[in-house]
Amino acid sequence: MINKRGDGNESFSWIIGTIAGVMLTSIILTVGIQWYATTQKTEDSFDSLTAKIEELKDGEKTFMAYYLPDGYLLVSFSGQDFITGVSEIPGQSYVTGQSCAGTVQIPDACGSEDCICVCDGSYKTIYENACLDKPICYPFTSKATKEYSFTDTECSTGFYREGPNNGVFTLFLQRQGNEIKFCSNEECVNENYKEIVASFEDYKEKYKSCATSNSCICTADPSFLGISYALVFSGKEVKLWDIGNAKYIDTFETESNIEVQGSEAFSEQIILYSMSIADAPNVVGTSATQQWIISPSIADIQTSAYDSSFDDTFTKTHMKIEGSPQKENNILYFVSEGTDICKTNTNLLA
Repeated sequence: MINKRGDGNESFSWIIGTIAGVMLTSIILTVGIQWYATTQKTEDSFDSLTAKIEELKDGEKTFMAYYLPDGYLLVSFSGQDFITGVSEIPGQSYVTGQSCAGTVQIPDACGSEDCICVCDGSYKTIYENACLDKPICYPFTSKATKEYSFTDTECSTGFYREGPNNGVFTLFLQRQGNEIKFCSNEECVNENYKEIVASFEDYKEKYKSCATSNSCICTADPSFLGISYALVFSGKEVKLWDIGNAKYIDTFETESNIEVQGSEAFSEQIILYSMSIADAPNVVGTSATQQWIISPSIADIQTSAYDSSFDDTFTKTHMKIEGSPQKENNILYFVSEGTDICKTNTNLLA
């Protein structure tokens, strides 16, 4: 009797142990499968993204459903634009990339090339070193993509996305020249910039019409810029610049350069913006007038001038102009304030 009861207890314990072992194995197997599936989906999305970037032609747009688990990062690094720091450890240095959420250290996998990476930050308290532990990176080293740069409508310092709670989001891409723009909407415009970009699009059409027209009069009025934005004319490119946030928003290309009549100081680029200038310099409480100004450098942008410096040192880097360009002998010019070359231009009514 005693032996039989002992055999029963042993059998019962064996059954319980077996069930527990099967359950533990099932849990481990389930976790493993989930981890594999998550990893595979993440890698597949990343591979699809890099393939789209490689195949994207100038002027084209595309989009994709991107899988990025919560806690993961998708981020770009640039050897030119993202070198912002060095290690505090003596004798050891590294570069860091400033993301929209702080600093993300550049992984060794990128080398000295521009690249994009997907990094697991789910076990990190901060994302700064999320890309140092087994990131998936794609350096752009091919002849076609080596000169690419990356911008993001939602981030001023480069491309940066964090995995959403549900792990999926729609990613829009647009290529303009060698610039790959990552966007959150089909228009590839930050929600805060939709109105100014729409006005810039209207300016583009009028400006291009001026460049090809025989008429001296140009209706490309820059008044939409207000005091917050500037136009940067560099070669055949015209860019929209956010003065306060110090970044480019949009750009277009033209058939020919624009020049500044009577000045050779603007051979590299022309910055057009509006400035508030005192009507009576050095007089306290004097009123001010908005003037169209051009400068050869973004660094020289000033929003107001309330003293007599505009008449001496200021004029070495700035020039008052008529806002809209004028045309003479098929060349578009910015002309000094008060100048009207169209009065004597025989193409006025052409």
